[in-house]
Amino acid sequence: MSKAVASAAFAALVLAAAPALAAEACTKEPKSAWMTQDAAKAKAVALGYTPSKVKEEDACWEVYAKDAKGDRWELFLNPVSGELVRKKAN
Repeated sequence: MSKAVASAAFAALVLAAAPALAAEACTKEPKSAWMTQDAAKAKAVALGYTPSKVKEEDACWEVYAKDAKGDRWELFLNPVSGELVRKKAN
């Protein structure tokens, strides 16, 4: 197989997999319906975390926080309901 064919095949595989790798949006609601960043931090506290920073990511509030053990997490909250959608170790 030539390098050009192999490169084209690899590129096709990467492009086909890209949607599967994209994170799911937390909401499709307009930002006017979103809770404030302070409310997102309060939600993280209610869930047992100590938040440090909040930013928007994939139509979610992404909250950087530590748990009771001191482990760092990225919490993805639905910006309308405050529901924890997913989290990942940071």
